[in-house]
Amino acid sequence: MWDHDCGCVPVVDETNTIQGMITDRDVCMAALMQGKSLGEISVGSAMSRAIYGCSPTDDIEKAAERALSRSATNGVSSPTVARTLFDIFQPGA
Repeated sequence: MWDHDCGCVPVVDETNTIQGMITDRDVCMAALMQGKSLGEISVGSAMSRAIYGCSPTDDIEKAAERALSRSATNGVSSPTVARTLFDIFQPGA
């Protein structure tokens, strides 16, 4: 992920149905919390299973509102960053 500047990857099953997402943060937290090397950790044990989406035609403000309203801000999970997103996308801001 680091070498390819990729922050998240969808996790799919054999039929390409999305099962979750794994982020660079998920990988780091799994290594820390499980106390294992990355080669010993399965994607399934580290990935987020809650999936929230948006349409390609949605505007960025709508996507940010959806993320904040569902606490789907993994990778932007701290209250400070979430608050920053809220401030940026406030109507009239």
